Amino acid sequence: MWKAWPLALLLSTGCVDTSLTVKNDPPEVVILEPVDGAEHTAGVTITLVARAMDRETASADLELIWTSSVGGRLTGDATVTGDDHTLTLPDGLPVGEHTIEVVALDAEGASESDAIALTVLAAVEDADGDGYGAEDDCDDTDAAVNPGATEVCNGVDDDCDGDTDEDDASDASTWYADADGDAYGDAASTTTACAQPSGFVSDDTDCDDADGAVNPGATEVCNGVDDDCDGDTDEDDASDASTWYADADGDSYGDAASTATACAQPSGYVSDDTDCDDGDAAVNPAATEVCNGVDDDCDGDTDEDDASDASTWYADADGDTYGDAASTVTACAQPSGYVGDDTDCDDADGAVNPAATEVCNGVDDDCDGDTDEDDASDASTWYADADGDSYGDAASTLTACAQPSGYVGDDTDCDDADAAVNPGATEVCNGVDDDCDGNTDEDDASGASTWYADADGDSYGDAASTATACAQPSGYVGDDTDCDDTDAAISPGEPEICDDNIDNDCDGDTDECLSGTVAASGADAVIVGTATNDYVGVDVQPAGDVDGDGDDDLLIGAFGYNGGGAAFLMLGPVSGTVSVTSAYATLAPSSGAVDVGMTVGAGDLNGDGTPDLLVSHPNDNTAATSAGVVYLVHGPASGAVDLLNADGLFYGEGTTARAGLGLAQPTDLDQDGFQDLVIGARGASRGAVNNGAVYVSYGPVSGSRSLGSADGIIEGDTDGRHMGYVSASGDVDGDGLPDLLIGAQGTVNHGTQAGRAFLVTGGVVGTLSASSAHTIITGRSSEYFGSEVVIVPDLDGDGYDDAMVGAYGEATYAAGAGSVYLFNDLRSGGTVSASTRVTQFHGTGNNDYLDECGTPGDVDGDGVVDVLVGAPFDDDVVTNGGGAYLFYSPPPSGALVGQDADFIVEGDVAWTALMQGGVPAPADLNGDGAVDLVLPAYTDSQTASRSGSVYIFYGL
Repeated sequence: MWKAWPLALLLSTGCVDTSLTVKNDPPEVVILEPVDGAEHTAGVTITLVARAMDRETASADLELIWTSSVGGRLTGDATVTGDDHTLTLPDGLPVGEHTIEVVALDAEGASESDAIALTVLAAVEDADGDGYGAEDDCDDTDAAVNPGATEVCNGVDDDCDGDTDEDDASDASTWYADADGDAYGDAASTTTACAQPSGFVSDDTDCDDADGAVNPGATEVCNGVDDDCDGDTDEDDASDASTWYADADGDSYGDAASTATACAQPSGYVSDDTDCDDGDAAVNPAATEVCNGVDDDCDGDTDEDDASDASTWYADADGDTYGDAASTVTACAQPSGYVGDDTDCDDADGAVNPAATEVCNGVDDDCDGDTDEDDASDASTWYADADGDSYGDAASTLTACAQPSGYVGDDTDCDDADAAVNPGATEVCNGVDDDCDGNTDEDDASGASTWYADADGDSYGDAASTATACAQPSGYVGDDTDCDDTDAAISPGEPEICDDNIDNDCDGDTDECLSGTVAASGADAVIVGTATNDYVGVDVQPAGDVDGDGDDDLLIGAFGYNGGGAAFLMLGPVSGTVSVTSAYATLAPSSGAVDVGMTVGAGDLNGDGTPDLLVSHPNDNTAATSAGVVYLVHGPASGAVDLLNADGLFYGEGTTARAGLGLAQPTDLDQDGFQDLVIGARGASRGAVNNGAVYVSYGPVSGSRSLGSADGIIEGDTDGRHMGYVSASGDVDGDGLPDLLIGAQGTVNHGTQAGRAFLVTGGVVGTLSASSAHTIITGRSSEYFGSEVVIVPDLDGDGYDDAMVGAYGEATYAAGAGSVYLFNDLRSGGTVSASTRVTQFHGTGNNDYLDECGTPGDVDGDGVVDVLVGAPFDDDVVTNGGGAYLFYSPPPSGALVGQDADFIVEGDVAWTALMQGGVPAPADLNGDGAVDLVLPAYTDSQTASRSGSVYIFYGL
């Protein structure tokens, strides 16, 4: 990670005065009478009414002042009833357009007003004294004529509405509509008028005013209408009534001897008179003749041959009681030599008829239309052979005289849908009883598999202990690669644990742990910059598996690339020496770039399961000079990516805030399923000068915004705190939520450039001061405590995650040698000294600046993550070659130096500055299940001066 070296700091304080003032509320007033826009006659008494109220003063104690825009201040008889103030002006008001205003005053002099518009009109002359002047009275010589008079039928416009003797005159007559012109009116359709209107009469007795033939003077006829309006319709005396004949038996035929006269058919009567027996409904001219000894159809004959129920009789020549359908007679009684049956198919053979038994003889014995059918008494049983393998299905049979197609005489097939299954087939492993012997997939089946004993239940088998079977037997597996079937912790699927003298992963080797000292130049792979001042490796973080090949990938910052900086996405695995110009994706703004890529990060910030990329630009000037910005690019990213078109842009607040100099790897702080964004701005001035701030934006995040709108903001608690390095992973206090560890290397409160670290637990919402942190760790003078901070998984097995803090200026061994502090338990909170650390890793040489720290993961495979610290300017091998020091966990307590490490990588070329760029999070770049060591060196000059490099040592 990029570092800011010592700066001068300033302090400032301030205070705020407050005071309290109580105010008097003014009255409230509104004019009730007259209403706004009213008219009044000049010289006539007028009453003004207003309602006035006040919170502090009774209404009666308020002073009301009335004024007119025409007459000035108004005086008269004033009274108060409750909150209503009345002013009566006996002489009225002068003619004109008045604005009447009332002002209410309380004892304190506070006032409120209301106003209305009022038109005052001049009085007019009324000659006949009826209360209406010449302007409105249509006859001012007759007091009975005026707009308030009642209209009567007298040929005068009594009510001055412009009409004379209109329909609403008080004595107008009622007239009845005569729509059909028969001089009889409709009582339901009336009008009132002084004179008889056209189409109306004074009579109201017409019962159908739509028909001129219907009225009280008409003659009744048979038409379904009350023609003479007497209340009855189609009476028996109608002029055209019909003659009807009694139908006593209800067969619709009448008796000519019994009649009645009426318009409509009377009940029990019909218009027909042809029934020959009106006592029997079954006897009439429309009846069908039947065999019953009666003349049913009244034609004068009884039981003739065409009777409807006369029987058909069939000749029985062979005397077997079954008749020949081709030889018939019709009669009510059975003739001799005939029978009622017609089903004999051979009337010349008494042995052939429907009652005979069918036999296989080529004759239709039973006259059913079929010869030698399946139910013949001597037919054979046949078995379906659907699969054509010549073996039949005992459950699917036919009986027939001759063998049907698709059937055989055998019944031993156990699966007639599969020709490969029958008693003559070979048994194979397929879950089927191929040979129909009642057993499935027996051990001697062709193609049975070999299975290997898995005595330790680790899913890997012993090649020396086998069984042959179609299906996997209990306790056996298909794998034979277990090298120790008595120990479930030993198999090809287990991680190798170094130095335990056991071949844990069955690869034939008992691997030794990384140990001793090696040169950086012996790395398995190196990623390099290509030009002077590229500074490749200023920050390096794993980016997850971007391309889905099962290998982790790397995001690498290079703040000097191409003069403005960039970040490079490099796909794993990497082998040999690889230039960043071969990156899978190159991320840089198309303009305005200054120090882009100082910090980088990766995570899933929109919850779509694809890694997203973060790149900082601390000197961006968009929001303000060097306010900074952090770019968010939703994955997957590839090719050239213009950061000005990023999916998210998070701008710093104020000049020189330098947002992004601190950038935590995304983690889910609020446990809502979305990773969150944590950004540090060491130069921010929020309530103090350069106190620094850390901003928390809860996921999912995207879009362009100021960090001032973040969900949570932690502010440095004093001028010059320069707080902003931040780690956001791990649960230090055990509350189930990830915590924040924030570094402030520039603080002066505890001694010049002593530095502090702040542990903020749980979620952050709103703005809080760093002084309210759960735990505050203070460094000593000039050691720049907090120059690196990281929360690491539990190293000592107490169930709580641990914290590491770097202090590059610590000088126990030499000036600027540097140190890393390890704290195992910060749960109790409060302010503690750095001296309470459990372990302290020391640099030993002048200006080694040992402060890089973190965990590369579980390097030795023992189930506990290990610790890596770095001294970028260590001179043990060459000037500023730098060193990386790996300690297997748990590290010893007390004071340690780099040379105490279990494994050391030394920069072997001057100014390699190995580890300048921090400790990346754990990564497996070649997908072998073991974590790899990724060691940045951003001022390394392997390709060109300060082009930068990243050295990779693959794990066991």
